[in-house]
This record gives sequence, structure tokens and C-alpha cells, in this order.
Amino acid sequence: MAAHDARDGSIYALASFQEREGDYVSAFERFLTQCYRDEIRRLHESLCVPSARRLQPADSSSEASQQCFAFSLRICAQLLVDDNPTLATLLFRFPDRFLPLLHRALAQQVSAVASGTSTVGLATLPVKLRAKLKVRVEFLPPVSLLRKPTISTIRSSDVTRLIQVAGTVVRTGLIKMQEAAREYVCSNARCQYRFLVQSDLEQGNILDVPRVCPGGSAANGKPCRSTQFEIVDNSRCVSDHQVIKIQEQVSKLGVGSIPRSILVVLEDDLVDSVKAGDHVVVVGVLMRTWKPCIPNVRCDLETIVRANSIRIQNASSANVLVTEELKKEFQAFWRAHEATPMQARNAIVASICPKVYGLFVVKLALALTVIGGCSHVDATGMKTRGEPHMLLIGDPGTGKSQFLRFAAELSPRSVLTTGIGTTSAGLTCAAVKDGSEWMLEAGALVLADRGVCCIDEFSSIRSHDRTSIHEAMEQQTLSVAKAGLVCKLNARTTIFAVTNPKGRYDPNADVSVNTTIASPLLSRFDLILVLLDRRNPHWDEVVSSFILQQSTKDDRSGATASAAASSARDSEEPHWSIPKLQAYICHVKDRFQPRLSRGAMSVLQRYYQLQRASEGRSAARTTIRLLESLTRLSQAHARLMFHDQVEVPDAVVAVFLMEVSKATDSCSTLLGGGLESVLHSDFAEDPESEYALQERMVLEYLGLGELATVSSQVPIASQADRDEEKSEPAVPSSQLPVLGKRAAPWRPERSSETSRAWGGQAVDRAPTDEANARAPNWRDALRESTGSSQVARWSQKTSQPSVKDVTSTWWRRKGP
Repeated sequence: MAAHDARDGSIYALASFQEREGDYVSAFERFLTQCYRDEIRRLHESLCVPSARRLQPADSSSEASQQCFAFSLRICAQLLVDDNPTLATLLFRFPDRFLPLLHRALAQQVSAVASGTSTVGLATLPVKLRAKLKVRVEFLPPVSLLRKPTISTIRSSDVTRLIQVAGTVVRTGLIKMQEAAREYVCSNARCQYRFLVQSDLEQGNILDVPRVCPGGSAANGKPCRSTQFEIVDNSRCVSDHQVIKIQEQVSKLGVGSIPRSILVVLEDDLVDSVKAGDHVVVVGVLMRTWKPCIPNVRCDLETIVRANSIRIQNASSANVLVTEELKKEFQAFWRAHEATPMQARNAIVASICPKVYGLFVVKLALALTVIGGCSHVDATGMKTRGEPHMLLIGDPGTGKSQFLRFAAELSPRSVLTTGIGTTSAGLTCAAVKDGSEWMLEAGALVLADRGVCCIDEFSSIRSHDRTSIHEAMEQQTLSVAKAGLVCKLNARTTIFAVTNPKGRYDPNADVSVNTTIASPLLSRFDLILVLLDRRNPHWDEVVSSFILQQSTKDDRSGATASAAASSARDSEEPHWSIPKLQAYICHVKDRFQPRLSRGAMSVLQRYYQLQRASEGRSAARTTIRLLESLTRLSQAHARLMFHDQVEVPDAVVAVFLMEVSKATDSCSTLLGGGLESVLHSDFAEDPESEYALQERMVLEYLGLGELATVSSQVPIASQADRDEEKSEPAVPSSQLPVLGKRAAPWRPERSSETSRAWGGQAVDRAPTDEANARAPNWRDALRESTGSSQVARWSQKTSQPSVKDVTSTWWRRKGP
């Protein structure tokens, strides 16, 4: 039968495989020469230098920095489909026969380059080195027969086919040496037949030596019946061997689904290329392995994947597809809101937990926590983390678990766990014995690498187990020394924890006392928000109306009929869907690496200095970690606002969020309220005016009036003006801004006159008094309400009273 060109599109009969074997190799050579000429030349150059044959592993944080192997050539399967569909189909259907031909084609191309090169290098390619050249196939066509969405979709019909599956590495075995092949020679002097015996992976890599000589005939013309063989010297072919286990991501499964796992066999240069916690995409041949048979015992089969290529995808946006249409939509969205950026920000934040009324502060903090800041590595190799951590403390029924589950859905890589019964091994990693060897199995923090780890009932974790995550929260690594295994695993994750207070929350006590969480662990959280369910009749009426009207939701349009009080909050912008929010978060994290501007640096530095100089400061929280937290929150807000530089508004919002986090044991001057301002915060009708008041208050408190970016009806005092004791009009306490519109706590002793709405429909009694309204500045207001002696003592301590001093005294005099 005449040989046909492999590019004809002819259907090749597998029965004539040996006859057309040369044609297949020639077709593979033409494909490699046409598409990967430069890569083959670089591969030959790397082989010329013995020290460069195995490059050192690089940081596996992205595909671009993934480890490159000197013995491998990575090709795209879709290019092969475009070049020769018939050859690609045969490769996908019969990989055990066509992959060796592809490897042979690469070896011949590298040999051709070696023989035709007159410069320094290999004159001829050694045989043993030629056998180590492998072609790694990646990016199979997006069809269900080849690309498996989850491990659970693998079926018995996929055995012996080339498939692609993704998962997270949960266990890595020891690197072993296996004998892949061995050459024998017949002991019969008349025969002397030499044959090669290869190991059988399905039988546990055993070398099945034939019982009778496979030689065709002896010298006398009769078949050789010899059963004695000898091993040919230097004929053993040895290769590296490692078994890993990958598990499908829990975030992609439905409720009640158990994550499945499968073993993956790595050979040659793929060995030791991944570690526990890495998210990988494996392309390989699905095979079945037979366990040793025991009489009267059922024989079990186990499916494994013999990897041809493995690709690391540790980037947080690797699993989210951000199309060009979505990118244009995001840009058009911000162009349309160029004059009202805060309104655009609130529209995005309102899409977080839309079925939870209000809680603007928590929603904004959640958005900034998931987006995160920028990691930085200095010249000495010291790394500064960019992932913030958040702790939510609240009474039962305040919506903590709703935010926890939404954060898990919002992140492409997330792990949701509970603190009840959780051990340090479950959070970090565990040493598991498999047969006669020990392996490391990844825990929650390692599985959530480059993602979010959500922990419910955080205070229920035993104290000695909570200390195991100290290193993961700050250094973002886990140092392990278990069962003779000493290594370091990556835990670059954002921790979002929620917990209930211990009994009734005492605002006068420290957070560690209210939660039984040690101060060293609390200092590692960037934000700590407290939600207290205080009595507020108006807020209860609005929330109950909103919840009851959820039953009027139109399933066809997805529109939710909200209460009249929430109609102004929702504005004209529709809520974004979860996939759109995921795409937006991944897009801003990949596109923007914001740097601090000079004005933002001045705001953060001045605020940090004031907190360090305050006598009533918390020593556990006002450390250098406070400044790093402010930087991360500012960068996250800059990303949320769709720009690549941290400006003064971003720093102002970061300061306000930090003030909310600080107001866990007292009130805050900048907030104009107490702990209730977190739970009872709502969206403002006019976000731009609200931010103008926020900026005025922050810059006045810091003495940086010259950095104002928006005009305000009330002049902003600079530090020089304050030093010269110049009086200026002050905003009444009823107009003090919060991060969202606030419904103040109900005070039955006060008059029943209703004050104005704080930026929205939720109207309630605000803490106002005539003395503060008439006062020209904060000193005069305090003289009328607290007495001149108290102000004199504050003036002797510092140029401005601390947040705790001003507001706690005001509430003691004016509160019930």
C-alpha cells in the first residue's frame, strides 16, 4: 500500500500503523518546524550547557513565571488541530501510540539542529539524551470529550484517551526512581536474541519478562524454547517517578457535592514541579491500574492520569474569563460616572449581598478585602503582603454568615470552613501515611492560596490551634516539620473570619476580652468590625419591611421590590451579577498596581503619627502593621475606583474604615456615632456630598486642609491655622459624616422631634445639641458641653484631643 502524505486529510487505518509510522513522524516534524522553529533552537542551546539542562524552579505565582524544563517542548494542541486535523484526532484518540512518535520527531529535529551547527555545542545528540526529549501537549480543544470540567465527569469511556482536567494539589508523594525498561539477551548460544522489556504502569511498574524466548527461530531453523535470559550491561533505562493527588475545587461544586480526587503520575522532568496547594491543569492519558489480586477477594481497579504536561495556574484570575466586551463595559461604566465616581462605587458595593438591607460599611470593607492591595518584594527579598484580613464580630442574626458565604462565591478560589472541631492540621497541613511512606496533605489555608479562606465561628477554634495561623497571616507561608518532612508551603490567602462575642459585648472592654482571641492574632487583622444588635424602632421597621417584601420578587426579571426607605439607596443602577463582579474584581487586580501619590502618603503618614502619639491608643493595634493596613486598604480602594494611583480620596476612605475598626470600644469623632453606625449604616442619597463631608473631617483632624480635592461650604483648617488658634465654623454633630447614611441609636429620653435624614430615607434621632450647633470650633463646643478644665487638660497633652477622649466624654454628658 502506498504511503500517503499526512497532510492530505486522508483517514489512516490504524491496522497499517507500522506501515505509515514514518509518514506520521514526518508530519510531526513538519508541524514542529513550521510552528516551533525558534523554540527548538533554544532547546538545543540549553542542552549544550550541562548546568542549564535543568533550570532552577521559579516562583509559581503565574504562568509566565512557571518553571521551564530544558528537556521539554510545550506545544499548543489547537495549533496542531489547525495544521493537521486528522493527525491531531489520532493523537487524542490513541496517545499511547502517537505520543512516542511526537517525541521521536522532536529528537530528530534537535539532532538536525545539532548536526548543522558549527558553533560551540553538541556535534551529535547522544542517544540517552535524545530519549529524554519530550513534547508536552497543552490547551486541548474546548470540547467535553477532551476537556473535563471537573474530576467527577471522568468516565470509563475516557480510558486510554488524552484528556485535560484541572484541580488543586492536595498531596505530593516522594520522588522515587523506577526502571522504565531493561534489555535482555537469550542465554542460548545458538540464539543470542536481544529484546527490550518495558515496565507496565497498569501492573504497578513491574517488568514482565517472557517465560520463553520471543526470538523467531534458532540457527537450525527451529523456534528457540529457551527460558534463560541475561541482562545486557548498561541497558537499564531509569526515570524519576512521583505520584500526586489533585482534588476538584469546592467552589465549583453544588451544595452537598463531595469533592472528588484522582492520582496523577509525574515522570522525568515533570517530577517535583508542583507542591501542595497549587492549582494545576493536567493533560495526560487516563489509565487503569490493577491492584495485586488476592484469592477470594474482589479485584479492585483504580483510574489514574499519566501526565504528559502540567501547568500551574496560581493566579487568582486564572479561572475567570474576562472578555473584551466586559472590559469595554467596565470602561464605559466609569466614563459615564466620571463626574460622580462615588455614586459609581456605591452602585458596585450595593451588588454585594443585595438581599441584606443596608450595612454599607461592611459591604465596602468586604469589597476592599476581596480586591486587596499590591504585594511588594524589596531588594533584600523581604516581602510585604498585599492580601488584607478581616474579622467580623456580631450578635446572632446580624448577617455575618451571609457575608461569609458571599465572599466565598465572589472569589474564584475559596475555602469555606467552620471553627468548630477544626484543628491546626486541618487549617495548615497534615502528615498522612500512604503505605510505607509519609505524605503531606494540604489544609484549608494551603488550598485557598491566592484566594479567600472563610472561617465561621472563629473563636471556637482552640487557642493552641489558632496560633498555627500566625505565620500564614503575616508571612503568607507555612513552615512544616512533620513525620520527617520539612518544607515550606505557600498560604497567600485572605482570611475572612466571623465570630460571636463572648456573652454580651462590653464596649468598655478590649476586643480580646469580648472574643477570647489573643492580641497577637487580632493585630494581624486589617479590619475588625463589630455589629451590635441595639434597640432602634425605626431601623427595625425599615428592615422588617424590606425582608417581608422580598416575597414580591419577580422571578422573571430578577427585580426585587424593596421598601420605600431602600428605593433611594438602590439608585438607578441595577445590581451586578456574581459572575460580573468576579470579572470586575479579577480585571482590576490584573490591570492596576496602584502606587501611593504624595498627597495620599501625607494623609496616611499623618494619621499614623497621630495614632502613635495618642495616650489612649491600643498598643496591640497601633503598630507598624497599622500603616501597612492603611496602605493595603488605600490600594484596594484605588482598584475599586478603577485607577492606577492612590489619591487623597482613597486614603480618606481608608482612614474612615480604620476609624470604624477602632471604634470597637468607644465612639469616634470622625464617625459622629458609636458602634451602632456599623450595623445601622445605609447607602447615601448623595454620595458625592457625603464624601465631601468625610474629606473635610479627615483633613481637618489631620491638619492637611491644603490637600482637599472637593469644595466644601465649610472651610478646612490647616495645621498652621490650628496652631495660631484661628476660629472657624464647625459642622454640627448632626451633620458629621459616616461611611454610609446612618440611623442613630434610639434615645427615648430625648425630645420626639425628628432630625433630618442622614443622607437618605432612614430618619432617626441624631445626637445633636444646641451648644455644638452654635460653637465656632470644636474647642468652644467642648467648653459648653464638658467644661473648660477638661479642654485645658486635652490642650496640654496634644494639639487635638484623641478620638476616644472627645466622643466618650460627649456621650457620658449627653447620653441617657
